[in-house]
Amino acid sequence: MNVATDVPPPLPSRRGLGCLGWSMILGASCMALCAGGGYIVYRSVSNAFTTDGTRVREITAQIADFNPPEHLRPIFGVDMNFGAMKIQAGFFAAGQSLPMALLVQFAGTTAEDAQRQLDDFGGQANDFVPRSTNEKQVTVHGQQVTATIQTGAWRSQRAGEERQPTVKASAGFEGRGGTANVMVLVPGDDDAAIGAAVALIETVR
Repeated sequence: MNVATDVPPPLPSRRGLGCLGWSMILGASCMALCAGGGYIVYRSVSNAFTTDGTRVREITAQIADFNPPEHLRPIFGVDMNFGAMKIQAGFFAAGQSLPMALLVQFAGTTAEDAQRQLDDFGGQANDFVPRSTNEKQVTVHGQQVTATIQTGAWRSQRAGEERQPTVKASAGFEGRGGTANVMVLVPGDDDAAIGAAVALIETVR
């Protein structure tokens, strides 16, 4: 493979997307490129990525209904249709790195494997440093599932921010098109921040 010609050009810069969101996109693209196909795969990846809000919401609807607070806007979507990851959508606060929400749907994998792949794509070791981990029963897409809730510190390396207290919460569920996962990050590490993270997860219906 000729790396110089096969790797897609850099994605357009968007403040607030953060290292987490971009590393997920890059990870998915690399998976597709490594699966084979050079130019064909490159064109597929390029065509799969969108920043159009309407299209992002269409991609999200393939997973579940998601009605986040008004300040969270649809920023990017990926519709791969091949490889382990099928589709994903990212919602971010305008002009801020947090809060954020990511929805991902995987093909042919279990909820546990989907969670591990989501963490790998997210670059968790670099972006989020957990201090405590708990579990809580939540309702996602009409299902009672277990959410993993972590308090810790996170930073947006792209925005050059210092690490800030953050709650990270995620839950796997069965989406409209298969195994899916929702992950949210909200600022703060107190009970109010935990409550906000849980409430955001439960907006997936």
